[in-house]
Amino acid sequence: MKLLQKIYFNRNIVRYLFLAVFFLMPTTVFAKEILRGVYSATVLKITDSDTIKLNVSVWPLTKIEVGLRVNGIDTPEKYRPKCQLEKSLAKAASDFVKTFIKVGDIVEIENIFIGKYAGRVIGDLYFFKNDNRISLSALLLEQKIAVPYFGGKKTKDWCKAPN
Repeated sequence: MKLLQKIYFNRNIVRYLFLAVFFLMPTTVFAKEILRGVYSATVLKITDSDTIKLNVSVWPLTKIEVGLRVNGIDTPEKYRPKCQLEKSLAKAASDFVKTFIKVGDIVEIENIFIGKYAGRVIGDLYFFKNDNRISLSALLLEQKIAVPYFGGKKTKDWCKAPN
């Protein structure tokens, strides 16, 4: 019986120590790590207007397949639209992106960090047209296909008809 009490007591000590260390850790442990530098990538699939599947060159002879959500924008949802208007806006936005970026194109990404959804990163995406390096997010914002978004609550209701 004493042995069982000792084991139970020790287990609780370990649990409390873990919780204390976890909650007292410096907040920098949980800070968002941003990968600096420019990475070349091949477009594998245009999922929707703000998410693109890429094969990223991270090192010579080393590539990683990853979904990239374009940083700084929100576009209509293609896969879980809240209404028919949002669904049609999402299709139009994806079609617009596909006029500039094609499967197999080489693009550049930078300022990459982990998103809140597993397996997807967030970053800035640039494509090339007539030797010009063009920001996808800037283009979508300029064309009013996207609105600024940096996390948190989304401000645009895509189901409301524009004035």
